[in-house]
Amino acid sequence: MQTLSLDLQLRDELPAAANGDHHAYGRVVLACQNTITAIALAITRDVQASEDIAQEAFIKAWQQLTQLNNASSFLPWLRQITRNLARDWLRANRNRPLSGEAAEIAISMAADPSP
Repeated sequence: MQTLSLDLQLRDELPAAANGDHHAYGRVVLACQNTITAIALAITRDVQASEDIAQEAFIKAWQQLTQLNNASSFLPWLRQITRNLARDWLRANRNRPLSGEAAEIAISMAADPSP
């Protein structure tokens, strides 16, 4: 049911957004942001990076929105933009030391629980 309402919302809002309506695109972002951030988080395992990647994905989609011919293609297209950006982030941060939650997870996975 929720997918149907999202599809209807995208069908209604995307033409206006493609014609430059920032408010319509803002509603698209609100409708899709959890999904897009979750995709980025699943790939990067970094909350801050996933939020930055989602923001960048929405900006890229906005800049190229006039190239989209079919509103039903928007979400798969946006997901692919997100995956590509997240993979780019992984490549760029391959040798970066872990910190915060990522470091704690890595330590807990590497630590031997036996005395």
